[in-house]
Amino acid sequence: MTRHRDDPVENPHPHDRVANAVRRADWTNADVELRGLEQFLWRAIEASADAYDLWEGELEARFGDDPAAISSDDLVAMDPEMRLAYVGYLIRCVAILYGVHDGRSLEARPGSLAELLRELNDIHQLPVISDRS
Repeated sequence: MTRHRDDPVENPHPHDRVANAVRRADWTNADVELRGLEQFLWRAIEASADAYDLWEGELEARFGDDPAAISSDDLVAMDPEMRLAYVGYLIRCVAILYGVHDGRSLEARPGSLAELLRELNDIHQLPVISDRS
């Protein structure tokens, strides 16, 4: 039997796929893991602040503002200080993509991945109300 492309078994609706992915996720330690990820990201931003300033001040003009465009050969040729500056830049890129970095806090940008994960975590942390009372 050939399935039609609109068959919900063969091609579930995107909302159903999202709901299934949330159900399959292991939420056991999600709260601790999410807080840890954000705390470590913030600590990495703090620890690399001077290195990032070097990147922004001198090296960005040389290498550009697309971290993915830096070749492996360029990375190998960098001295340790330049590599650390690059890592500082990458950490900020991760924070921006995740949706939290404004330079002062880890407040989630509306519509960001950070906001989504926090909301899913908050929903999971709510007590389940059973109809078996």
